[in-house]
Amino acid sequence: MMRAMSRAIHLALWLMAGGAAAAAPAKTSPSLTLDGAPVGPSYVVHIAADVDLPDGTILRVRCWRLEGGRPVAGSEAQLFAEAQGGRLDLSWSLRRADFRPGPYQFEATLRNEQPEALASALTPAQKALRLSGRLDAGSERLILSTALEVCRTLTVSFREIGKAAPAQGTHAAAAAAGTLDRKAWIAWKASIEPPLAAAERTLARKDLLLFLPSAVTLPPLLNDARTSMAECDAAAGGAARPSAVPSRFPEDAAITKALSRIRFDAVELLATTAEDLLSHYTVIHDNRESRVQPLKPEQQALIKRQAEHLAATWPALQALPWGAPLPDPVQQGVESLARDVKALPSARMAGTTPGEGEKDRKAGVGGELVTVLLPRIQETVGKIREVVATENEKKPGP
Repeated sequence: MMRAMSRAIHLALWLMAGGAAAAAPAKTSPSLTLDGAPVGPSYVVHIAADVDLPDGTILRVRCWRLEGGRPVAGSEAQLFAEAQGGRLDLSWSLRRADFRPGPYQFEATLRNEQPEALASALTPAQKALRLSGRLDAGSERLILSTALEVCRTLTVSFREIGKAAPAQGTHAAAAAAGTLDRKAWIAWKASIEPPLAAAERTLARKDLLLFLPSAVTLPPLLNDARTSMAECDAAAGGAARPSAVPSRFPEDAAITKALSRIRFDAVELLATTAEDLLSHYTVIHDNRESRVQPLKPEQQALIKRQAEHLAATWPALQALPWGAPLPDPVQQGVESLARDVKALPSARMAGTTPGEGEKDRKAGVGGELVTVLLPRIQETVGKIREVVATENEKKPGP
């Protein structure tokens, strides 16, 4: 049971003020390695450390938010995890609806009560173990910004790699035949190294699979490219010829297939950001009228900033060299989502029923009614996810 808890913990209680999940993982102390990113409805923190403890030792992991370097009253939460194979390794899922950006302090110590077989075996030094680390999840930088930068690097780099496939095939064939021109090979290799290196650096990000999980399909393509080039390197250096087999250097078709899944991950991030915005609204139903509880000024500012950011991120994602269009239902769904989210900050909070608000919209009277926008955005998010799930089933990894 403890092992299951250490793999994935979903907190029902997180006593913090509300806010929207942000930003990329930050630097931590060397004791605990901490990485965090928004994933679906949660902000997931991965916690890891090397520990000199017997398997099954139970650790108490605590977390609290900091303000001005001091713990925020009422913000502490805890869970328990087991040491296994000399490692503490667990994921802590914080509900994004309750998560507030900011610096967080994590601490791991041994639980007072240990399994009977271990209690007498633990040394005083092991019992006194205390690991700590700090994660800054509080910058204003949205995960969409990070995802857009990553997608831009990956699409541009892999397109350059795909364009190079024919030339690499020619060099690989020459290497197999023993006719490789060493000077020409070295010059060509230097020309393709920058996009390969850029892709490798991006794929080495610790947090990458938290927000673009389909990026797991890309390292095998890079490995194929490096293998093919290594054979040419060996031939250029006078080694025995490689076997006369076709080059495994990745081509455009395989790259487009892999990138399509990453684009769907980016679409999911857009949908999740929209859901984050909806979480700030409380709709009160009173007889025939639906009204929305007034927002705090900081909520209004946050919603405006995130809505504008989502609306701007969508065309920027579209402009990247994905190599194939999105399926029409996804394209239309995201366009509708971006349009409605952009209208959200200026929407009317009350005054008519949803049905009357829809009539006003069609008649061009005033702004959208927020009680019309909220369910429409939620419905659009559901439809987008349904279509994306269907499309992903059609596109197994390369």
